Amino acid sequence: MSGTAQQANGLFDEALATYDRAAALHRRVGDGGREALAWHGTGETCRALARADEAAACHRRAAARFHELGDPWHEAVALDGLAAAVRSDDPAGARGHWETALVLLAGYGDQRTAALRDGITVRLGAAG
Repeated sequence: MSGTAQQANGLFDEALATYDRAAALHRRVGDGGREALAWHGTGETCRALARADEAAACHRRAAARFHELGDPWHEAVALDGLAAAVRSDDPAGARGHWETALVLLAGYGDQRTAALRDGITVRLGAAG
């Protein structure tokens, strides 16, 4: 079962172990994009467990890797997760991450991106 499926089924400890194995495997084989996806999944799982500091660290790592890889869409997704993780302790930082994510998404016009952009805009308004 994938980490995403485990998380969706409330199997958070199992999801963390799956994402950890995936990150290590993809790092070994040199697949930075999939490694970063595993870090993002770990961050999402940590956020679900109310472990904001760990979630923020994972999302930061994912965003940095996506940035290195020149993948602005996934970088924006990771920054959205990072903003959500730091929002209570650092509202200004969260705002900055969301604003950066919107800039990164500007070049995309598909429905999935529009939904992400709309969600970030709502979260920015709520963080107001």
